[in-house]
Amino acid sequence: MTFLNPLALLGLAAAAIPILLHILTLRRLRVVEFSTLRFLKELQRSTIRRLRLRQWLLLFLRTLFVVLLALAFSRPALRGAFGFAPRSHSNTTAVIILDDSPSMSVSGEAGEAGTRARVSAQSLVDLFEDGDEVALFRTSSDVPTPTRAFEAVLRDLDDPRSHSRSSTLEDAIRSAARLLSASQNANKEIFVFSDAQASRLSSTPAGSTERLFDERTRAFVRRISTEPVRNVSIEDVRLPDAIREPGRPLTVRIRVRNHGSEPVADHSISLFIEGTRAAQRGIDLAAGTAAEVEVIVQPKRPGFLRGVVELEDDALAFDDRRAFTCFIPDRLHLLLVGTTESLRYLRLALETRLSDSVRPVILDQAAPERISSTLTPATQTVVLSNVGALDPSAQRALAAHLERGGGILIFPGPGSNAPGTLPDGVPRIQSIEQIPQGPGLRTEAGFERIDWLHPILKTIFEPNTGTGSRATERRTIPLPNIRTFARINARENAIPVMSFTGGIPFLVESRVRVGRVLVFTAGAMRAWSDFPLSPLFAPLVRQSAAYVSGDHADEQPVLVGEPATMRLRQATSATVRVIDPLGAETIVAVTRLGETAVVTLPSTDIPGIYAVVRDHSVLGQVAVVMDPRESFLESASDEDLEALFQKLGLPAERLTVTSEASDLARIVREARFGVELWQWFLIAALVVGVMETLIARNSRRAMAELETNRYI
Repeated sequence: MTFLNPLALLGLAAAAIPILLHILTLRRLRVVEFSTLRFLKELQRSTIRRLRLRQWLLLFLRTLFVVLLALAFSRPALRGAFGFAPRSHSNTTAVIILDDSPSMSVSGEAGEAGTRARVSAQSLVDLFEDGDEVALFRTSSDVPTPTRAFEAVLRDLDDPRSHSRSSTLEDAIRSAARLLSASQNANKEIFVFSDAQASRLSSTPAGSTERLFDERTRAFVRRISTEPVRNVSIEDVRLPDAIREPGRPLTVRIRVRNHGSEPVADHSISLFIEGTRAAQRGIDLAAGTAAEVEVIVQPKRPGFLRGVVELEDDALAFDDRRAFTCFIPDRLHLLLVGTTESLRYLRLALETRLSDSVRPVILDQAAPERISSTLTPATQTVVLSNVGALDPSAQRALAAHLERGGGILIFPGPGSNAPGTLPDGVPRIQSIEQIPQGPGLRTEAGFERIDWLHPILKTIFEPNTGTGSRATERRTIPLPNIRTFARINARENAIPVMSFTGGIPFLVESRVRVGRVLVFTAGAMRAWSDFPLSPLFAPLVRQSAAYVSGDHADEQPVLVGEPATMRLRQATSATVRVIDPLGAETIVAVTRLGETAVVTLPSTDIPGIYAVVRDHSVLGQVAVVMDPRESFLESASDEDLEALFQKLGLPAERLTVTSEASDLARIVREARFGVELWQWFLIAALVVGVMETLIARNSRRAMAELETNRYI
């Protein structure tokens, strides 16, 4: 047993007071002999013996009453997990983990979850004493250094700020474990104030148990309950893989989820481009379901565009808005590599203006040995026709081009199967083969397999109606007279877009680094086939060059708080300006990743669009969005929490999970020192006091009778 208020034990000295009073008030009866009353002596002796017994019993009860009262004020407790040592000799290092993620902004009848968490944490600070150390750790920030200035901790808890960053509870616990591992104090405690979202519980799969905590560590999880709310969230906004050109419609796919327990009807979805509403739709969703809406808009200009999707207001505001970004080039800059003869039909096809809406084409031409000096960051697509072996500088230049997100279009020729032609990862031309010519040997049936939904072909052909399958539709397209073709060594990342009858690839797509590569197996020269003269040649070449010209990597969003590195599409100066969604500007240095200029954003703590600007030109944009998992408010079970802490090395017997209705201070004290017994000692003292009163009353009555009998 230990005592939480050991100074009160000094009150045990008061137990001597009843004894002293008993000694001082003892009276000896004077003996007076009366011959006529001798027959009463025996009766008096019996009465006096009973009185003396009651007096000794009263002395015991009065002394016991004082002892029990002193023990109650000293707050005795059964031995806890931290041993018999008095509290004043066992300092504690505590980490308070305060969940300030977006899900803690849920409000109910009891108030906002984040506010209730802060109030509950404030009541905990009173438990710490001189010598203890406390670190208040918000899940959106780094773990601070422990402090003994409890007033500063309370002031920090008064700050109602919340954060858009989402993190798992496991990550927060791991950070707390690293801090506690450096502490030399005898006791170590973790206090978690969170809604314990099941979707944001763990960051690593279940596996072997780690030992992040020693035997002196105990954890307390205070669940902050959230009430079911009516909420519809934006889970994702995607721009399908497509060719971006001025005047061409832009398709936006929006995935929306109903998290509520009731269906919603005609829920409004608005899409804004450059701050102007471009489209609005309504959607019906059953309870707990998700659906995708496809919206087609017409951008008014090329360049970097800012887009926002918004939902009508509901219980949670943080998931009703999601930004996206898009880049539409105003021109197509190509570098043609090969001989004049091998590039003749390609140049004619690329110079042909297919429609007024298609962007102008800038054509540069270079011999294979001059690739490294001609290829610039402004080049979007490199077209190689009948290119043989390349020197190392040319290979490095093409590899850097792919790292910048550029594309390569390859047409084979007699020298294309030479070793060392292209950078690693690009499909290799394995051999050049002849197709026997003669009656019955030409494949007149056309192509056997065509991916009609591929962005290149969607703009050339209208797909068959009544089918939603991809790459399974059969349609006859007259095949040019192919006399010679290249058999390629298709890699795992190579996807056939079009194939001859018999399964021989005609057009293959491959992703290399962040760029795209398209390989035709039929050459662009009359000596190999009639393909350059077919009606398919010009639109297929033009759309292929446009398709690989942009990788759209900058259209991929970044989660709030995650690091973001942006590749610049143009060569730039040593520094640029980064403008955050609130308009604040930061000067950032431009670094090099290989041959690519990159900028690392200094912070992504605010959802919205971040722009990289030089002078008045936008060099790049990236959308920073909220983690959609924050919208799933279901709480993890106690068993899930125990499994998480056990995975990190804290057994279940040293973990306490409590609700808001429980007395956290009492639970912590009992976990530290055991169950407090002061209530029982106080009840025992009251019982003893009542017994003393009853016995004392009877004793006074008996004493009065004895005194009366003495004088009869």
